[in-house]
Amino acid sequence: MLRPGILDNAGKATTKALHTLGFPEVNDVKIGKIIDITCEEEDIEQKMVEAEQPEFAPTLQNLIDEKTLKWIFVGGKGGVGKTTTSSSLAVEMSKHRDSVSTTKSA
Repeated sequence: MLRPGILDNAGKATTKALHTLGFPEVNDVKIGKIIDITCEEEDIEQKMVEAEQPEFAPTLQNLIDEKTLKWIFVGGKGGVGKTTTSSSLAVEMSKHRDSVSTTKSA
């Protein structure tokens, strides 16, 4: 956990992004070696009820078929193939979508 008083710009940006993505109940995100997201328990229970959908298997075909999907996050340690995976996903998704964008933070 970050020490009090340490600026956490990534946490603030992630909180804002989660609000934009439809999770306004998220109160705060702290990003360090551990990511800690806090919100009210009732909000979590409500999201779980809303999320009762068939399981989404992590296959390329499911990503292509899911027309409401707007974001795909690829993460991991250095050297595990994040850029290769992201590029491959972008190429395949561009065959089925009007617009595809990628970004990489340094």
